[in-house]
Amino acid sequence: LGIDKPVTVSGAIIERDGSNPNKSLPIFAANGSQITLHNSKFTCADKVNGIGLQLFGDMNEVVNSEISNCGIGIQIGDATHVGHNMQVGENIIHDNARGIQILNGHGNHIEQNSIYSNSTTDDQIFSQDEGIQLLNGGNGAITAPIPFGLDGQVAQEDAPILTYPAG
Repeated sequence: LGIDKPVTVSGAIIERDGSNPNKSLPIFAANGSQITLHNSKFTCADKVNGIGLQLFGDMNEVVNSEISNCGIGIQIGDATHVGHNMQVGENIIHDNARGIQILNGHGNHIEQNSIYSNSTTDDQIFSQDEGIQLLNGGNGAITAPIPFGLDGQVAQEDAPILTYPAG
């Protein structure tokens, strides 16, 4: 199917039931330009090796959606395809092995998402790159952001970087 116009998918609920033997294929792959996924829910059968959303091309958006129980919740680019100018915002990305992985491309914006409880080991110890992983050379060779702890110093792997109000 070839589509040469912008497309919006809104309100989709897509769950992988585990019967497909090739669980490494993404639930949804946006390999074009200006594909918007909005108010949708994507759930993988297990978080061993499945990919929830795979984004290639230019200017695709994932907004106000939920991605869970995948090996990688959202992957931008891969070994042979690039992803440029992606907008990933206001999503809930949780209980995956890795929340977001940016392999290559440039100009990608990941902002105002709720990314939590992503772990490659299920040991309830969460590292920063299990939430968002920026591979070397990914996103125009921009280095990964440096999070600071509550004390104003560079956060160590297990440092608390967020606080929540009491109650």
